[in-house]
Amino acid sequence: MIVPSVALAYCRPKMMKRIIHFMGQCQVEELLFYRPFLSDKSYEKSSLYTEAEVKESYSLGLSQIRQTESNLRVSFHTHLKPFLEDLVLSRFSADNILIAEPDAKPFQPAGAMQPPLELLVFGPERGFTDKELKLFEKHQVPMNSFGDMHLRLESAIPFIFGQIKALSSTK
Repeated sequence: MIVPSVALAYCRPKMMKRIIHFMGQCQVEELLFYRPFLSDKSYEKSSLYTEAEVKESYSLGLSQIRQTESNLRVSFHTHLKPFLEDLVLSRFSADNILIAEPDAKPFQPAGAMQPPLELLVFGPERGFTDKELKLFEKHQVPMNSFGDMHLRLESAIPFIFGQIKALSSTK
């Protein structure tokens, strides 16, 4: 397992299905979905965004690595601010959270991997709004860039997981 929990902004259901499948292959233990400030609200109304559908897509990823048992925890949240302030910061130390943000400072493995990473947060494809970025700064949650390319979410996630895996295995 590369990271135990991943938070994802609601996005196009077709793309999210592939992302969830990948999360199964990486044996992520918890998926947290949230709606960013600017979002297409129809995405979260999709039938994919139900616990049963998420677990089914996740199981397909698990089966690809010849695993059958899943203890995946899934939760859905309607707004970023209460999600961050009431749930995330009450469960995770800011030092154990990493926000993937292309325009942030470059990822520094020593600072981000010690203490161990517990939650990786991915924003919407259009990027976080200034209001969202200020919210993260206010709570001193580190934002890191993994390069200057603005990748689609479905490409960025495997790329970032690979970077974290490579950096954590060199220690």
